[in-house]
Amino acid sequence: MGGANLCLDVLRGNDETIGFEDILNDPLQNELMGKLHLMTHKVKKKKKKKKKKKKKKKKKKKKKKTLWCFGLPCF
Repeated sequence: MGGANLCLDVLRGNDETIGFEDILNDPLQNELMGKLHLMTHKVKKKKKKKKKKKKKKKKKKKKKKTLWCFGLPCF
């Protein structure tokens, strides 16, 4: 980070100036914007997969809860 060395800025006399690096950091380290439409579809698909997994777990739990005694379900 270019503006993080306060002592050096004071010695050089740059402590009272505000530059591009102080606000937005280095322009070479910017984020690249992806395709927003495709990114939202990926998020929706992940949420659907999580819901399906939760439903499967619930179904498995229901099967495990039923107990059988002499061929009849016990309560």
